[in-house]
Amino acid sequence: MDLLHDDFGARIDGIDLRGPLTKVQVEDIRTAIDTYSFLVFPAQELDDDTQLAFTRWLGEPEANHTRLGRDGVIDYFGTIGNVQQDGTVLGNSHKQTKFLMGNNMWHTDSSFREVPSFVSINYVYEVPDEGGQTQYVSARSAYQRLPNESKNMIDPLVAIHDYVFSRSKVAEVDPSHAASLPPVKQKLVRENPATAE
Repeated sequence: MDLLHDDFGARIDGIDLRGPLTKVQVEDIRTAIDTYSFLVFPAQELDDDTQLAFTRWLGEPEANHTRLGRDGVIDYFGTIGNVQQDGTVLGNSHKQTKFLMGNNMWHTDSSFREVPSFVSINYVYEVPDEGGQTQYVSARSAYQRLPNESKNMIDPLVAIHDYVFSRSKVAEVDPSHAASLPPVKQKLVRENPATAE
């Protein structure tokens, strides 16, 4: 394992996520998630089935909220990009492209759900020649750097996470999708039960 940053992130080589994985490997991955927050597993050859199987090693997958809320379809994958499966490229003015622009805003994945997701698992099928950089931060590291006075001030705070409010800043949200995601309250500072951090 190689550290990617002083505060968080690790690269793990020598494991095939297509499995099968041993219980020890799964526990080691969970411990690495709790310790480093962000993991990179290079040189993987996953398809949707093997990625879903790996996800299930870590817990119950979360349905894609867009497909579920808009169409009532349970699907565990979402595409982040403007190229359709048939190769069609959607322009910047297309509704879907505008909708995906919400991913460019800083966010915590699934904080708009009553129970936020444990992890997000991204797998890249195609990297564009330009753009495509995803940036990650560690809220835990940021919190640890705060002075105690600031920690004491924000520790008891609760925030309203409203997917529709934030996403509507870039594109209209389908009414049935919006109805499926009412605003939720979350503690501003959440603790990882495995590490108490």
